[in-house]
Amino acid sequence: MTDPLYDPAALLAACARGERAALQRLYQNEAPLLLGIVLRLVRDRGLAEDILHDAFLRIWRGAAGFAPERGTARGWM
Repeated sequence: MTDPLYDPAALLAACARGERAALQRLYQNEAPLLLGIVLRLVRDRGLAEDILHDAFLRIWRGAAGFAPERGTARGWM
């Protein structure tokens, strides 16, 4: 079930402002799908979890570089 109030672009903007709760919400909504994708690629759960962790660190650090006029937040992530 999709949360009708979930707005990944707004959450990325909040991450860019340093709002940790926004990253937590992004993680809660996106991590299951992204973990599944990474797991299919590397076929090792521990490695997939490490990659996902690194990906969210990069999302946090690079959120200010997201430009909604250039594409979707999910595509950027």
